[in-house]
Amino acid sequence: MVSTSGGTGSEGMLTAGTVTVLLGDVEGSTGLWEANHDGMFTAMSQLDELVADSVARHRGTRPVEQGEGDSFVAGFARASDAVACATDLQLAIAKGSWPDGIDLRVRMGLHTGEVRAREEGRYFGPALRVGLVSRACRWRPLSADLPTRPVRRRRSSRGHRRAERLR
Repeated sequence: MVSTSGGTGSEGMLTAGTVTVLLGDVEGSTGLWEANHDGMFTAMSQLDELVADSVARHRGTRPVEQGEGDSFVAGFARASDAVACATDLQLAIAKGSWPDGIDLRVRMGLHTGEVRAREEGRYFGPALRVGLVSRACRWRPLSADLPTRPVRRRRSSRGHRRAERLR
């Protein structure tokens, strides 16, 4: 484990080894920034707080920001914690009170795989390959299943019940 001191969100030690990674990205952020610059500053601050709270509540960690911009990454030792975090976040975002003109929607994906933590508090490894990450975060409506096949296998092999679809 590597300290994430100085990172965003949950500080502590990054989970390494086989990790379920939660990836999130704000849909249409460029247009939202262009339409309501001040409102997006407020919305992104609110989102960052929601993510930090939910990741901590579900025993996850966030690496030091790696230039994600309007997206985020979190790691979890248990797939079920990552699924619960993503579910809670989607519900909180849907119920959120956002600035006028901001209809915040966040794509989220989950993938389980091997990662290592660098000394500077950042993840690297096969679980974060660009193609895999983009597929995990592909445009998904709120009702879509979030996890990739390895997450579903890992979660079901440990006796965790299947997460219900978000509505």
